[in-house]
Amino acid sequence: MAGVGYIGVLVGRMIKAAVSRQREYLADASSVQFTRNPDGLAGALYAIKQRAEGSQLQHRHAEDMSHFCFGETVALSDRLATHPPVLERIRRINPNFVAKARTKERQTETAEQSIAKSAPDAFQSALAASGVAAMAGQVTPDHVAYAQKLYQHIPVQMKNWVHQSVGARAFLYCRVMLGSDEGQRQPLLDVIKRDDAEVLEVMKKMWPFVMQMDEQLHLPLLELLIPTLKRMTETDRVILLDRLQQLIELDGRVDFSEWVTVSLIRLRLQPSVRSQQNLLNDLHKFKGALAVLFGVFVNLSRDRSAAEASYRSVCGQLDLAVESVPSLTEIGFDRLDQALELLDSVSFMWRGVILQGCADIIQADGEVGFREYEALRIIAECLDSPLPVLMIGLSEADPRDAPIPYTL
Repeated sequence: MAGVGYIGVLVGRMIKAAVSRQREYLADASSVQFTRNPDGLAGALYAIKQRAEGSQLQHRHAEDMSHFCFGETVALSDRLATHPPVLERIRRINPNFVAKARTKERQTETAEQSIAKSAPDAFQSALAASGVAAMAGQVTPDHVAYAQKLYQHIPVQMKNWVHQSVGARAFLYCRVMLGSDEGQRQPLLDVIKRDDAEVLEVMKKMWPFVMQMDEQLHLPLLELLIPTLKRMTETDRVILLDRLQQLIELDGRVDFSEWVTVSLIRLRLQPSVRSQQNLLNDLHKFKGALAVLFGVFVNLSRDRSAAEASYRSVCGQLDLAVESVPSLTEIGFDRLDQALELLDSVSFMWRGVILQGCADIIQADGEVGFREYEALRIIAECLDSPLPVLMIGLSEADPRDAPIPYTL
């Protein structure tokens, strides 16, 4: 009999809750009818939704008083809840209210608030000991999942901006400014104001985001804006590339992030046209270009001695003469561009081997730095052997991650 009694009480409470939920819908409808202000009621409900605790009461008589309250007071199952889901109530009052409210929030949200919500975790992984060649052109479900996670961490404002031509150009200019000394930024702005004044207002809004955003998100944003730039006329694309080159040369040096920016945009907007008949199999014809290429990764390594030892090992495996490795300032990004242009003629049978050699140097210190893999991806693009996004973590700031200049 006790079991039957418990079931009866449960069913009675479920019926009571169902009636209460319907009365809430009727109460909402009556409120709209009498006040003629659906947005006011929807706004109150939305404020409850935004609070982590909602309208819950921490009291032993909370359930007894629930029918007097504006929202759900006790955390119960859906069937025992005395109030309908808040979002459903808002939808019945004004179907478009939530979308409008979220848009308004994003428009008034500061960069600090947006970055705090979107900062990615330190995703960690490592390159396989000898798997870079196999990774080229291959995308696994893990890579897709990681890319989706990165995309979710990009602030919504940034996504909206880079899908417009003005915003895409503004982000490119901000990237260039980010690699310049603070004292050199005003001359950059003067050139932009003279040649592309349309972007200044967007740059003003975007700059706090670019300054505070995690570096992991910059390259995905560059990839996102490529389709926007491709809708420009060919003449406008050439003008944009020339302007970017002019801006990065204005302060007499090129930062690593500036080189990545210009190299990626040039690759996407001006793809090379190669004749298969002109590819060369003799790797010794490219020894100078390979020395430059491997030298870049030796300089990017946090343990130069280990990287140099790996460099000598790679040269031995490829039967190449070991040359002394100059500093990145001595190499210069112009020489790197020339080396990559020359390697555009190397046979495809060697490209995976070259990338693997770069990866071996990267891993000589036992870890993969963010900038190291970013450079490897750009070089792989130049060799028509694109690599997927790698799940890597950003460690504490290191002096080697500071802007790397060279004299033009």
